[in-house]
Amino acid sequence: MNGNKTGNGFDKNPQNINRKGQPLSLKKRFKELHRDFEGRIWIDKDSTKERTTEDGRVQIGVQLTNLDAILFKLDSLVNSTKDNVSLNAIKFLWEQLDGKAKTSH
Repeated sequence: MNGNKTGNGFDKNPQNINRKGQPLSLKKRFKELHRDFEGRIWIDKDSTKERTTEDGRVQIGVQLTNLDAILFKLDSLVNSTKDNVSLNAIKFLWEQLDGKAKTSH
């Protein structure tokens, strides 16, 4: 073997190319949703729909990706009235964003 790499294998297996790019990670998407957080979560406008109810109220609906749905569920768990549920969700997010705490033995 000469050690020279001439390709990444996609020339032989083009079906393995991810043409949509790398999927968003939990950490990256969480940070995007909560940027400039002021009690709001920011969603792209093109994923919303608006309707007016019979009594004249305007409602806005959001079409969520699976990742966003998971993050919204985590947000609801963080804000749970049950302390143990809330604490576990906070610990989970903390570990995802900052990594697990290192323990010394």
